[in-house]
Amino acid sequence: MIRSLRKGTSSVYLQHSNTGHEINAEKFECEIENRKLILNITLKPAGSNQKLDEEMIHREKLVSIELDDEKIITGLLEYINHHNNDIDNIKIQLISRGVIKSYETEIDNDRYEKTENLCFKIIDN
Repeated sequence: MIRSLRKGTSSVYLQHSNTGHEINAEKFECEIENRKLILNITLKPAGSNQKLDEEMIHREKLVSIELDDEKIITGLLEYINHHNNDIDNIKIQLISRGVIKSYETEIDNDRYEKTENLCFKIIDN
């Protein structure tokens, strides 16, 4: 069952090895499939700068993906806690220009404990 975490637009921060970008996104949804939590995020860049930033995910490796929207973070963590026994790992799927970019991730606990953001470290790219 798919759970919508936010209606409307928020942003996502994408960190590459040498640079990072904040890009608008919509349709933050999660579901469990084969013991894997899948977080789907549809990118919706605002303006030409964000469109150029979006191109980078098609050319360069990502190091991490970060969320800062309290509603999304709260909903996602509640979902994880409720289904904790059903989840072995987390995959984030960024939908960009009709292409699904999939990333095996883990929550970066050190960063999460110190900030209001939720950071996912890419473990397989």
